[in-house]
Amino acid sequence: MTTGEWFLGGATLLLALGAFWAIWQNYIFRKEERNFRLKTVALDNIHKWIIDIVNTTSLYQSAVREGDEKQKLIAKSQCTAVFLHGAEMLVAAGIFGDDLLDKVEQVDSATQAYHDALGNVMPG
Repeated sequence: MTTGEWFLGGATLLLALGAFWAIWQNYIFRKEERNFRLKTVALDNIHKWIIDIVNTTSLYQSAVREGDEKQKLIAKSQCTAVFLHGAEMLVAAGIFGDDLLDKVEQVDSATQAYHDALGNVMPG
């Protein structure tokens, strides 16, 4: 082999290593981006769920104060819908580890207790 052939072989190897490195870095970047998007969606869902809990309890308490039976029934139905989303939120919180999962479990337990206290009304 001549020096030129060694040089071409070495250059080809360097190009192959460079291409592999670029592909690997792209893979790592996309994986991190997917994880970030997954966590963002999970947090958004948990946030919306908590807002729904607050709105539902507020609606029910308002209906009780006003004595509006129709509004109470609507609030009970919404409470059931919120309660049923609790399992999904536990899965979403599991992505982040035990700290958030423990807090979401506490909220889910409180929601379940509130739901049970209101009585079971399926959402319509």
